[in-house]
Amino acid sequence: PFASKEEWEIGDFPLCSPLSMAAIDAFLKLPLVSTSLHILHHVEMLPSGPSWKCQIIPLTHPTKYLIQLFWRDPIECLDSLFSNPLFHDKLDFVPHCVYT
Repeated sequence: PFASKEEWEIGDFPLCSPLSMAAIDAFLKLPLVSTSLHILHHVEMLPSGPSWKCQIIPLTHPTKYLIQLFWRDPIECLDSLFSNPLFHDKLDFVPHCVYT
């Protein structure tokens, strides 16, 4: 959805930066950026990828903190990789033998 790498970087910068919302608003009001506000709309439309899940691990002994397991569903991860156009010519499904 982006015309160039530079267009992507302009849209990606405010989303990945530690800037406050006021600073992001000021950034978006710059003449160079304000002409490209549609870029942010494109960035927000991109798929987010597999979501993180959290599970509390029950323990038989008392602990100071709860044990949390953070994980992603491997099926969602594979689906995300296989449907990503960046990898369409990088995946090889033909088995091959590796000698050690």
